[in-house]
Amino acid sequence: ARGLLLEPLDLPAYIWATEALCVCLMYQTRWDEVFEVSQEAAGVADAAGDPRFAAVILPYSAISSSLLGRTDESAGIIDQALSVLVPLGEFRSQWWAKGTLPVIAMARDDYDEAFRIIEDTVASARSMSYRRAEFMALLTLGGTYIQTKQPALANEPLLDTLALSEDIGSIIEMGSTLTNLARVRLMLGEHGEAVAIAASVAADPVSAGSRMAESATVGEEAAGVLERAREAMEPAAFTAAEKRGRAQSIAVTAKQLLEARGS
Repeated sequence: ARGLLLEPLDLPAYIWATEALCVCLMYQTRWDEVFEVSQEAAGVADAAGDPRFAAVILPYSAISSSLLGRTDESAGIIDQALSVLVPLGEFRSQWWAKGTLPVIAMARDDYDEAFRIIEDTVASARSMSYRRAEFMALLTLGGTYIQTKQPALANEPLLDTLALSEDIGSIIEMGSTLTNLARVRLMLGEHGEAVAIAASVAADPVSAGSRMAESATVGEEAAGVLERAREAMEPAAFTAAEKRGRAQSIAVTAKQLLEARGS
């Protein structure tokens, strides 16, 4: 489809098609290809004399570059994009550019700055009623708390993320969020709950096969939680919790967690 949109060039449609392709590649953690495709599209937009469309697609280059470990390059791409988007008032596209900044801060071991930026992006997304962006910011916030071994603080943003995944109807994000919540329960010593949540995700065919990290699927990450919990539990207790989790869908598991939060 992207090729057909080049001659004659329909730039808006070409950029939208490129964004869709980048999202698909991101779900498969194919970061080199995300970078290549987005850079190609930015070049097409620049050649057509439209820096706005080039800047709209550049956040994908920045995200992929940062996750490939090229933080200085990523920061330069963000500056390039924002130099165009800020004067134009392109707030949603600005959000995606700025959303990469916490990844860069963490790569530089500046977690205080990462948390500050993430909290700002959550507030910004909420002010725009931009639910998809709010979801991504909250998921990042919860994941960063896990990464910095602060599971108690991770719980609330991850439950907020879970509620949003219900609202936007995304099974893939629901599975990855539940896996992070299982990690939180495991870190807090709530082994039975961790097993039930992780087993529910592992039994879900859509979640289990989707990518959560460069080298692992959501299902593989959930299986890792199960193995760590198995080592800390009595066999009978582990088996009962696993059976309970596998017997219900991730939608039911999510609903139970959200109802428990409100009780």
